Amino acid sequence: MVQETTNVQKIRFLRLNQVFDRALKQSLVKFQDWEKFSSCFPTYSKTKDGITHLMNCQKQVVQFWIGLNHKEFEELLVDRQVKEKLDELDELLSEANTRLEYKINNESNDEKEKDSDIMDRPISELTPNELLDCNLYTERQGAIEKLDERLKKVRNINEGLLQEIMQLETDVKKDIKEIDDTYSRFFGQKILDAPDKELTEGLHDMLIQEGEYNR
Repeated sequence: MVQETTNVQKIRFLRLNQVFDRALKQSLVKFQDWEKFSSCFPTYSKTKDGITHLMNCQKQVVQFWIGLNHKEFEELLVDRQVKEKLDELDELLSEANTRLEYKINNESNDEKEKDSDIMDRPISELTPNELLDCNLYTERQGAIEKLDERLKKVRNINEGLLQEIMQLETDVKKDIKEIDDTYSRFFGQKILDAPDKELTEGLHDMLIQEGEYNR
């Protein structure tokens, strides 16, 4: 008898989270580059207060982006029940492997030939032991059919998850593109252009308010 699968190592959901974390870190590299960030404020970043305030602003931007992406990612996982589906996939694959190993280890070539010989003879010529073997063969075939059905279910789940993961990858690439566009806008060629007066005044007021608050 095949033992029930216990202590299944559920790794697919963990790996998905690891992939997301790596993608998020990669998208933040440019924002975390102090030299490029401070170059937007070449004069202010050379003062003691300017360094302190700008580093704090940079830290807040990074923390905000990390929090926002984690929130959206968690909502996506919950909405599509990704963890439940990946855990079920781990369990089904583990059970399939266990049953396959059991079948390989417990059914020799002699047994297969014996089963074939029994099935080719009339029932009236079979001994009680052979009838029992025939019944066991039928049960094994039924178990194999059930396993095939479960494997088919696994494939369907896997295909569905693949589509969802591909969509997730598309969403992540879209976020990275938005970050790159933002980077190009604020840290690219436009650094050499005259700054937006309203934006500059707003940032200046924010830094002054922060300085007064920290006194």
